[in-house]
Amino acid sequence: MRLKQIIFIIIVFTLVFFNTNQAEALNFKKFSLKSFLGIPITTIKKFNPFNQQPACSDYDSDSAYFAGEASVIYFYMGDDEFTTSLQETMLLSKAFQGDYDYRVLFYDTDATALSHVSSSQAINQADEVHDPTQANFLDVLEGLFDDGYIVDIYIISHGNVNGSGDAYFSAMDSSIKGSEITDRFENYGCGEVPIRMVWSGACYHEAMNDVWIDLGAKVVSGARDVNFYPNQFGRFATEWTSGEAFETALDLSNDSATRTAVQIYIYFMGWGYAGQGDCPVFPAPNVLGENDCAEDFFTDLAYSLDTYHPNWSGSSNMTYSSKKIIDGDYNIDRDSILTWEMPD
Repeated sequence: MRLKQIIFIIIVFTLVFFNTNQAEALNFKKFSLKSFLGIPITTIKKFNPFNQQPACSDYDSDSAYFAGEASVIYFYMGDDEFTTSLQETMLLSKAFQGDYDYRVLFYDTDATALSHVSSSQAINQADEVHDPTQANFLDVLEGLFDDGYIVDIYIISHGNVNGSGDAYFSAMDSSIKGSEITDRFENYGCGEVPIRMVWSGACYHEAMNDVWIDLGAKVVSGARDVNFYPNQFGRFATEWTSGEAFETALDLSNDSATRTAVQIYIYFMGWGYAGQGDCPVFPAPNVLGENDCAEDFFTDLAYSLDTYHPNWSGSSNMTYSSKKIIDGDYNIDRDSILTWEMPD
């Protein structure tokens, strides 16, 4: 009996390592030497000799390989109802303009009635609406890649960097980390995913730029530090969807109107810190100016800017902190012919 077992083992290994076609014909899906020899099974590492990397080729964005273009809006701030209502006045539907073939919205469907009014157009235009959770975000992106879409991603959320240097943004179920995005897609297909651009309004998201670029995104932008101007989303989306180059769309969105609106809010917010730290009770604190109160406000009392320049005004520091840092090809637009390595 033992001789027969040894002969059988030799035959199996010969088929597996020297003639994989015949081995596949025998359909050895769950063959176990340990179970065959009567050895008690503890932990057996699975080995499938028929698993191979897919054949890969470069495909242009205008080829029939791709099903079309998809716009993905991820909106979740997790703030109080009043603040959320104000945030949605930026009109999410602007990122659905143009001739996108598919539109996906991540949106808290339990938001206030006023929020639903502000975002009703985007909700109605979306082919899919999902709760902004980590699982939904990753699963839906993978589904779009599987279906052959070239994807533009807009992230409107709070962001930060944890102690390990891992940038993240807010989700209903905690957060979505850059490392989690990498883990999900770094081995997808041929190692690239067809992301055309990522615009992020989250704070500190310059630190997430490399995550997207390494996965195949052609261009991405993220704020240097705290992003005080997420309201520049609307102008950027309008310019990008109408055909402007990525950098041009970013530059046009950084206009005085959007900056002034937020600076007025911050100015009156500063009054709430009168008598705290270096901020006087009278005259009323001017946190937009160049003074000790402004520095204390932006580095300790209200914010923790790492990039604050004490010889600049508070408003200048807001603009510097919010600067969108670009990685990738900043000259591309929606008509650019781009190439990804994809499975045949």
